Amino acid sequence: MIRNSGGLAVVLDEGVLNISLILSDMKHLSIHDCYEAMVQFIEYMLRDLTNDIKAYEIVGSYCPGDYDLSIDGKKFAGISQRRIKDSAAIQIYLDVNGDSHARAQLVRGFYDVGIKGEETKFTYPTVDPQVMDSLSNLLGHKLTVADMKNRAKQALAHFATELVTPPFSDREYETFEKRYTQLLKRNERIAQLRVE
Repeated sequence: MIRNSGGLAVVLDEGVLNISLILSDMKHLSIHDCYEAMVQFIEYMLRDLTNDIKAYEIVGSYCPGDYDLSIDGKKFAGISQRRIKDSAAIQIYLDVNGDSHARAQLVRGFYDVGIKGEETKFTYPTVDPQVMDSLSNLLGHKLTVADMKNRAKQALAHFATELVTPPFSDREYETFEKRYTQLLKRNERIAQLRVE
C-alpha cells in the first residue's frame, strides 16, 4: 500500500497499528504544533505505563524523522503528516508487538534490492534493527493492537470533552463513504497483484 504521507518504507502487519488525527481549520497551527499534538496523544494513551517517551530522530531506523517516538533510544513509532489547504492529517504507525527486528531487516533488504549498490539521488537510511523495538518489549507489558485501539478511543473521548466539534454534514459523510470504498477497492487490487 502506498501511504499518502511520509516518504520512506515502513512495515505494516498484524502487530502494527496506524492512527490518523484529521484536523480541519489548522492554518493557525504550525507543522510542528500538529506533530506535537500526536506526541501528546500517544503520551496520554500510555500514561499509565510510561512517562519515558521521547520524540527525536532515531538514526538507523527505517523512515527516520524528527518525530520518531522512542523509549531508551529504541524507536517504536514514526509520525508523518499531510496538509491540504487548511487541514492536516497527522499519521503514526505504532509497533505494538511482534518481531521488530525482522521488520527492520525486511526494510533493509528492500533497500538493498532496490538500490543494488548503485549511486542514488536520495540518501536512503542504513537500517539497523537494533535501534527498533515494539512497545510490548520496551514496556515489559504485553500489548495487543486491540488494546491500543481501546486506548486510542479512550484518549479521543477524553480530548473530545475539551474540544467542540461540529457534527459532520450529510455531504461530508457521503464523501467519506465514497473515499473509503475507493480505498478498499485499491487495497483489493494491490492484494491481488501480490498473490499473482
